[in-house]
Formats: sequence, C-alpha cells, structure tokens
Amino acid sequence: MKILAFSDSHGRIGDMQIITEKLLPHISAVIHLGDNIRDVLRLQQLFADAKAFSGLPAAFFCVPGNCDGYYEEVSKLITLNGRKIFITHGHEHGVKSSLNKLKQAAAKLNADACFYGHTHVANVEYHNNMLVLNPGSIAEPRGRLGASYAVVDVPTNGNMLEGNVVEYNRR
Repeated sequence: MKILAFSDSHGRIGDMQIITEKLLPHISAVIHLGDNIRDVLRLQQLFADAKAFSGLPAAFFCVPGNCDGYYEEVSKLITLNGRKIFITHGHEHGVKSSLNKLKQAAAKLNADACFYGHTHVANVEYHNNMLVLNPGSIAEPRGRLGASYAVVDVPTNGNMLEGNVVEYNRR
C-alpha cells in the first residue's frame, strides 16, 4: 500500500490535483497535514469516483493547520494496512523548534509513523523504528527543496514504513 502525503497547500490545489491524477493508480490513500484543509476536501470531491480507492472506507484523511481556524481535533491516529499513523500539522507540538514533543506524542500512541507539516521543510527520519515525516510544502516551500510531497510505502510484513519526499517541478 502506498500513501500520498501533502502539507501546507495554502489554497493552491492545482499541483495537488496533477500529482494525485498521475499517482492515482499507485496509491491507496491521500493525507493532507493542514494549512488549507479545504484544499484536500476539494481534492476529495474531484476524485470521488476514483476506483483506485476501492476497499478503503475513507481514502482521504486530513488535519487542520494553524491557518485553518479552530477545529476541536487537530491530530488523529489512523490505521492503514494494519499500521498506526499519527497525523498532525505540528504547530501544537512546537515542530519549528524541536521534534521531541511530536515524537513523544506519537510514541505514547504506539504509532508506526508520524506525519507532520507546519515548517514547510521536507524531512524524513526514523526514531526508535518510527517513521517521522514532513512532506514539505506543495505551495510555499522552505529549505533546500522546492515544492514537494511524499509517497510512503506501508508494508504488510511488519517492516518499517518507508517515506520518500519528492520534489515537484512545476512546468
């Protein structure tokens, strides 16, 4: 199973739509990590009839970011392919200064992976066999990469999840 992850789209869904269309035959879920939650809801509408998502009760997952206004639930623990994935924007875990609070929160939930956004900087690392991933920003990147997203492989055999950040070249 493969997951497509976006963050920090800030109202610009055009690139997300192109990427999702291209990867649709190869992915089973789309996750958006906030800063503009409406973007993924619009994307979900555009791909509502996609047959590639059959078998999943909900193919699109999202959490709000600090620019999305007030939401009661700012983090979620989802299960895909038998693996627990903690998703959050990250602003409530102070990810701009340290990932320690984020890693602790995910570890308390026995998560196999933790996905976050907020920094607009792509990051893939492992902490005690847990994948910690930020897909970067698809709209307003910071750091050494341009616009980016992530593709995550979720194996069924108990191996660690594998995250790959992909730089998106607009043309």
